[in-house]
Amino acid sequence: MRTDPRVSADIAQAAHECLARMSHPDATNEERRAFEIWLAADLRHEEAYDRAITLWAALDTLERGDIDADLLEPRAQPTLW
Repeated sequence: MRTDPRVSADIAQAAHECLARMSHPDATNEERRAFEIWLAADLRHEEAYDRAITLWAALDTLERGDIDADLLEPRAQPTLW
């Protein structure tokens, strides 16, 4: 069975958002409990969360010189039209 790419992207995004929130020292017990419920709800959630952890760990190893200069510059807010 093929996985809908949109669902996979949504789960990946949620995993990164969870990782960001759970990594923050101000995360509340309620947020931690909601995260545990989300994680247990679907095996794909755990896989996506593990992948997010791996990606963030890899990003932590980058040096400033490893990143193209244009990616370090703040960008103007995009216009919709």
